Amino acid sequence: ITYDEANQYFTVNTKFTIRIIVIIVVLLLITALMNYVNLNVALAGKRAKEAATKNLLGSQKSSVYLQFFKEAFAVTVFCTLLGVCLAVVSLPSINSMLQGYDGLGSRFSISFEPMTVGAVLGILIMTSILSGCVPAYYVSRFSALDVTKGSFRFNRKTILNKVFICIQTILATAFITFSIILQVGYDNMINIDSGCDHDDLFYLLPSDRLEPESNCFTHYDALQSELLTHPEIESVDYTNGTVFNCRTFGVPLDENFNQIIDAHMIYCTPEAFDIYGFKVISKNDNAQYGMWMTESFKKIFDNSQYLQQIMLDPSGDFGFVGVIEDYPSSGIPVFGDAKTPGYVNVFPKQYVNDYNLAYIIRTNGDHEKARQVIAEAYEKISGCKIVDPKHIGRESMYLNEILERDLQKIEFIKNVVTGIALMIVLIAILGLIGMSIYYADESTHETAVRKVFGGTIDSETKRTLWSFLKITLIANVVAVPVTVWLVMKQTWFD
Repeated sequence: ITYDEANQYFTVNTKFTIRIIVIIVVLLLITALMNYVNLNVALAGKRAKEAATKNLLGSQKSSVYLQFFKEAFAVTVFCTLLGVCLAVVSLPSINSMLQGYDGLGSRFSISFEPMTVGAVLGILIMTSILSGCVPAYYVSRFSALDVTKGSFRFNRKTILNKVFICIQTILATAFITFSIILQVGYDNMINIDSGCDHDDLFYLLPSDRLEPESNCFTHYDALQSELLTHPEIESVDYTNGTVFNCRTFGVPLDENFNQIIDAHMIYCTPEAFDIYGFKVISKNDNAQYGMWMTESFKKIFDNSQYLQQIMLDPSGDFGFVGVIEDYPSSGIPVFGDAKTPGYVNVFPKQYVNDYNLAYIIRTNGDHEKARQVIAEAYEKISGCKIVDPKHIGRESMYLNEILERDLQKIEFIKNVVTGIALMIVLIAILGLIGMSIYYADESTHETAVRKVFGGTIDSETKRTLWSFLKITLIANVVAVPVTVWLVMKQTWFD
């Protein structure tokens, strides 16, 4: 695995993410192996007479072990070769999934080096031993007399197979539950309340070519005027930082800096504040410029005299404007704290001016058409050739796209867990079908006797179904509460 360490924030390639994938894949392999061993153990009963006959003819137990091992080895070799071929073919698609924003990210590669080949052969042999020798041990315990008397059939009704099925179903149920929780959590994050009307807001951070010098806004104002000539653009004004993409810094609560909290901040003009459509809770009618505090920051501000001294202008020109609802500084969940306090400073544009001066643009209608209009206007005013409308200046995205970018890692994990959960469920279903057919075949004599003594098709069907339904119910009782408890221990699901 080649990690893209320089772009951890923008990609899904973090080692944490890759480790989750590896753990899930290992669980998938364990589930498949358990299913294979379980079916081999069950089907070995069909060959009990064959093994008993060989014992009568003088064959050693080692020959039974060797035969079962060779058969399992042949199947495992075929599956390994097929699996390697599928891995090589699907590698480009997997790498494209791992690529994050702007094509950055980790890459998987398959190398047929001696250590890799040795590891694959080691896993192959271990799988063959488990899937061949366990059934061989199970069958070789019984003599020909046991098989003839029927005691083999009686003793074979152990809980071993059902324990395998139960464990497999627990894993499948746990992954289904986990994938559902991830889906709900992701939906909550992608539909987060931003504290403003952000659906049609476009954030444009120009390049150096448009940077104002000495408070001269000639090019900035020219681009603003050009944009407003198009019907796709409803309004444009200046901002420094934006919702889902603003600076977070430490704010001291006392003069000795003994208590410091993290807070985020946006600078913007009064016109930009109106474009955002922040949800106003209360307003000071006497103030035009100054600070709009979020609800959580206002609570902290009211309890800190030091903050009140350093953050409010004594002259009264820039004071406390009002209170707005909390807004997220980033699309990435804040661990351990559902809300981070923040504020919006509303100033004339000359005070907002610095290297990160940007536009907040409210568009009308189709987003892609509006993006093209913005790209053409930017190219006209700045003189910069725009090759791709999605790459304008230093940053150009709808706020929804910023949120989706930040949640890329969580979406990737969600999709991986869901996909593997479906595979585990498929394996569990195939295992249950195989075992149910096997047990139905083994129970034909018993079922016939029950029908002679008054049993019906319905009663026998219900009895057979209940034997497997009990396993599924046990798996749900065990897996669902444990999975929910483990997930809810993670604060980012709050």
